[in-house]
Amino acid sequence: MTSSSPTVPTEELSALAFDILVSAVNLARNKQIRTVAVLRQQLSQHFPQASTEDVDQALRFWARRNRETGADAH
Repeated sequence: MTSSSPTVPTEELSALAFDILVSAVNLARNKQIRTVAVLRQQLSQHFPQASTEDVDQALRFWARRNRETGADAH
């Protein structure tokens, strides 16, 4: 059974961090954001309730997955 909604990939991420991760990937791709600083700024506007740690957790997860899979972040 497939789902159109992404699910939390592991217990490594809180639900909020996962939502931030999904938004980070979409924002970076859709707006062609090339720097972490600009991406953080965009994420803080989309998730004003998120702490710096929530954002960091999501971005670290994305970076680690890209390293593990050899995926290009662009």
